[in-house]
Amino acid sequence: MRRPGYLDGAFIIREVKVSKAQARAELTLVLETGARYYFGGITILGAPEYPEGFLRRYLEFQAGDVYSHSRIDLTKVNFANSDRFKEITIDADKTSARDYFVPVTITLVSSDPKRFRWAQDSRPITVPPSPPSTRTSTFFLPATSSMQI
Repeated sequence: MRRPGYLDGAFIIREVKVSKAQARAELTLVLETGARYYFGGITILGAPEYPEGFLRRYLEFQAGDVYSHSRIDLTKVNFANSDRFKEITIDADKTSARDYFVPVTITLVSSDPKRFRWAQDSRPITVPPSPPSTRTSTFFLPATSSMQI
């Protein structure tokens, strides 16, 4: 059962009656939803080079929101699409829930920093022509320049 919040939902009656003579089938389903669950406290581990406020921008849920597997999946996609992390683990175990609030632990492993190396010569790099209202610039880079972002 993947409906938002209903982690204990189950069909307590599943019954199918088939009548070949009447070419008919009767289906009876009774769903017991159980209690509704919510997101509890959210802990982010790893990636110490990023402030927690920055990391929380990738979350698709907040503590107190109705629990949703799809919101967890979207959060994982957000972290993956940032191209800043090589491993993303989201643990939301309902067996750890208290009063139907499921704690969430997100563990991140940062990707290696992106490095760009300039060519080993010092030829000028010309910026392509710009609209008439702006200038075109030419600049030089030292042969051993490198930049980390």
